[in-house]
Amino acid sequence: MTQARPTNTRPFCPRCGQPARSVKRITLESLLRPERRGEIGDGPWYVCGTPDCGIAYFQPPGRVFELTDLSVPFGIKATRPPRPVCYCFNHTIEEIEDELTRTGQCTVLQQIQAAMKSQGCRCEQTNPLGRCCLATVQAVIEQARRRLGQDAAAAQSAAEPACCCCCDPGADAPPADGQLDAVVAQRAGVLATGGSIVAAVLSSACCWLPLAAIALGFSVAGVAGFFERWRIPLVLVAGLLLAVGFWFAYGPPARTAACRFPRVLRFRRGMLWVSTLLVLVATSFPQWLVAVSRSAQPPSAALAQPAGQTVRVELPVQGMTCEGCAAILERRLARLPNVTQVEVSYADKRARLVARGGRAASLRATAIAAIREAGYDVPEPTTRP
Repeated sequence: MTQARPTNTRPFCPRCGQPARSVKRITLESLLRPERRGEIGDGPWYVCGTPDCGIAYFQPPGRVFELTDLSVPFGIKATRPPRPVCYCFNHTIEEIEDELTRTGQCTVLQQIQAAMKSQGCRCEQTNPLGRCCLATVQAVIEQARRRLGQDAAAAQSAAEPACCCCCDPGADAPPADGQLDAVVAQRAGVLATGGSIVAAVLSSACCWLPLAAIALGFSVAGVAGFFERWRIPLVLVAGLLLAVGFWFAYGPPARTAACRFPRVLRFRRGMLWVSTLLVLVATSFPQWLVAVSRSAQPPSAALAQPAGQTVRVELPVQGMTCEGCAAILERRLARLPNVTQVEVSYADKRARLVARGGRAASLRATAIAAIREAGYDVPEPTTRP
């Protein structure tokens, strides 16, 4: 019985017969000579990393680009100096060999890692292999040490750990354990940040939704009540998503993004802090509304109770979904004629008014009309049989 071939088998170079890795189209478009770029076409391409093979890229069954089709030397395949090994920061194989010969040490790997952290890299556009050069640099250092008779094993153990994206083999191999693909991390962080803003806005919908409905002339008391019940869970969800966004922006996944997308990562971190501010404002919107509304109370609401005849009215109020509703309604009732004191309690769901002169029945009717005009309701008193 024949066994099925694995679907993830890499293609082999048609000339040297060695397995190849996939390479992105952007690498070919960046490094091929202008007159050959029109031949890229569709479909996957593969890079041959065998040092003594003259093929740079190939596409089964028989399309190839030779080394002479490149606009830059393919360092590990080049036979004449300079032989580039790091294309983003201009390090060569000759530089590595010279430093090892003179000092017995090589700092090129550490220099590249430091430059990556401060400047980022563009390996997919500059390196013919189409991926980060650190793995290649490490291999060149070890080969040079062996030729010079140095202890490569000790040097390797003393070397700094390579960047999290240096061994990225391309789309044809799975990522290493414990590492997340940079693109996936970027998208997940953006989704988490955006989701936190949405959850925060919905958590305060019980407050701003009735105000918007009043402005448009309709009532959404039932919908606002729904958001009132879910306010605390939505605030918790917003906080959790924001924490996830910070983890993707500053945690282990950010190492990959810092190497491959440094500018995007910096921009996303800035937007994350802006989003944090928006979440804080949205979740505390009812409290802000109370502070703003009560600071803008008209003078009539703050007048001391005058001497002489006054009338008092206390009314139950339905439809308030947060403290902001009470503050808005309190401000509106304070504008009624002859009203000197107003207190609207969200906890008690009641409105209390004091007015100069007049009759309680007239004040009650005026207050009920104002409450209903504001989008809330005063239930009719129940009569006992």
